[in-house]
Amino acid sequence: MPLSIFDHTGSRVRTDETFAAELAALPEAEREDTAEFISRNLDVEEIEAELTAAKSELAHLRYAEDRARTALAASSKVDAIDSLRRYIAASRQVS
Repeated sequence: MPLSIFDHTGSRVRTDETFAAELAALPEAEREDTAEFISRNLDVEEIEAELTAAKSELAHLRYAEDRARTALAASSKVDAIDSLRRYIAASRQVS
């Protein structure tokens, strides 16, 4: 019988037939602790994915900001305005 362990939101599940037999062989207290550990690990994986996405968005914004600052320092006002427009557009995509 497959084992299904959900994260705290119930949105993600780990299903594993082999592990189910091993878990069933454990004493009840250890079984509950192991299931709780796996559930929390699913939560950690989800948080890590969100953090990675946020870091990527931040890097994108920093790059756009650097380009805007470089363009502002340039002599061409057209380049500066174009760069600021790209920065604003990038900021809106993240929001």
